[in-house]
Amino acid sequence: MEFALILVGAEPHDLEPPGERILHAVRTLEIDYLDNHITATCTVGTAACTLQDSPGILARAGQALYQAKNADRDRWMVAG
Repeated sequence: MEFALILVGAEPHDLEPPGERILHAVRTLEIDYLDNHITATCTVGTAACTLQDSPGILARAGQALYQAKNADRDRWMVAG
C-alpha cells in the first residue's frame, strides 16, 4: 500500500504521529486469503505545506514516498 499524506499548515515534526498511525494500522491488519495469512506493509510519503506552496506539494509528497520506497519500504518519510 502507498499513501501520500499532505497536511496544510503543519510543520514537518507534526507529520510523525499520523505517519506512524498509518504504518501501525496497516501492519496490524489481519488478512487471510485461501488459508494463508498475509502480512501487509505500507510506505508513506508526507509533506507539510502552506497554501502558498501548494502547487508543488503533490510532487514533494510523491518524492518522499519514493525515497521511503527506495529505503527498504514499510516506513514513512517527510519531504525535504
